Amino acid sequence: MTREEFISELREKLSRLPKSELDDALNYYNELFLDAGADEELTAASLGPIDELARQIYVDNGIDPDGKAEFLMEEYIDPNKQYGQAERGGPLPIQQQGVPRYRQPKGININIPKLLLAIVLFPLWFPILMVCLALTIVFVAVCFALEFVLIVVGVALIIGGIGTVSYVPPLGICYIGVGLILTGIFTLTAGRLVKGIFRGAVRCLNNIVNRAHNVLYGGAENG
Repeated sequence: MTREEFISELREKLSRLPKSELDDALNYYNELFLDAGADEELTAASLGPIDELARQIYVDNGIDPDGKAEFLMEEYIDPNKQYGQAERGGPLPIQQQGVPRYRQPKGININIPKLLLAIVLFPLWFPILMVCLALTIVFVAVCFALEFVLIVVGVALIIGGIGTVSYVPPLGICYIGVGLILTGIFTLTAGRLVKGIFRGAVRCLNNIVNRAHNVLYGGAENG
């Protein structure tokens, strides 16, 4: 199961969640896939059955998994599943794995000393942050400029080759061949470049948010 399929199915299973809690849960598992890398099927298998994840998320948010009107918060345990050992041939239940399970955030207090330290050190870390941001923007701009040059030169060579092939066939064919190669490189790299930049931006933003969270609240709550 791919990341998109997993997130889509989980969204359907969590249709009774309020929008904010639904977005939090989906963003959490989406980040797990992005951090895990390219092997999305292995990540999906390691998370366990989506039905059980959805039921547990409902429990953590104080909603009865079966849609009953009243519900007392408690840890959900599937009576039909043995959690003492892994199913033969299947992945371990998520409670027994190293993959963190999503829980609704509880009350948190601002870490005043770390906040004051961040304010005091603002003249140091803010310029560094701006330099990193500027370098990133320059790198992205250079990558897009190279892609633009590839497609422009490639199309120009193809057009020029078509016009040249009638009176200098070898040269015209050469132009067309090089143009096709350049446009082919553009086709292969443009989509990956955009996707890579998007994922990199998302991870960078999440890292910044997580570090800011650690400074303000003294670290994320575990499990």
